[in-house]
Amino acid sequence: MSNAHQFWRLNFTSGYSGYVSLAQVEYRNIDGVRVSVPTSSGSLATASSIFSGTYPASNAFNNSAGTFWNSSSSYPHWLKYDTNGLDIIDVFTVAIKIRDGYSSEQAPSVFTLEMSDDDVEWIEVLSVTGATWINGEFNLYEIDRPFKYKIAGTVLVNEVPEKRWINIYKRTDGSWVTGGYSDPVTGKYEFRMTNNQIHYAVILEDETNLIYNSQVRDMIIPAEIQGD
Repeated sequence: MSNAHQFWRLNFTSGYSGYVSLAQVEYRNIDGVRVSVPTSSGSLATASSIFSGTYPASNAFNNSAGTFWNSSSSYPHWLKYDTNGLDIIDVFTVAIKIRDGYSSEQAPSVFTLEMSDDDVEWIEVLSVTGATWINGEFNLYEIDRPFKYKIAGTVLVNEVPEKRWINIYKRTDGSWVTGGYSDPVTGKYEFRMTNNQIHYAVILEDETNLIYNSQVRDMIIPAEIQGD
């Protein structure tokens, strides 16, 4: 199941001074490759505050250690990344580098990371306390991958369970979310989700040519989100 989301927000609640100054924040995939792109490529970065216009939130995502985001002087602070219509990003780790030379000053020691599909409902996936920093080096954190909801059902063809490929799409814009096979013996399928406020479409594909087969799709039961 994908952990891909549009919004990612770091929340800083304590540190070595009132400021937070970050040179780089990278959201990375399972292979350790950066999937967050600079705002110059279309993403958006915002923050609870900036020290001045010279130190905007976008500096934390521009892939340069020579610039940085600098907050105002009083906790708490937050720093948010928005894919802004680009492909949503599937994140496994977050890498953070502080402003060079400020490992014991403008560096956070307590913070969390949250993810969201809609910028309203947020799910915490990382909690850090007692963070320490080395100038010029990234701190790398592996995030939790919680899935609180599920789409589950059984594929029956002429009342017989079958193995078929299932795709999950968002009804709002038709974007693909995830996919997988039903069990070849029981016909059962289950996809873990993080959000119960999004309407999903469950589409069963024809096994031969991957063309939607409405007669088979109608036999999927049930096809709604269920709580644990």
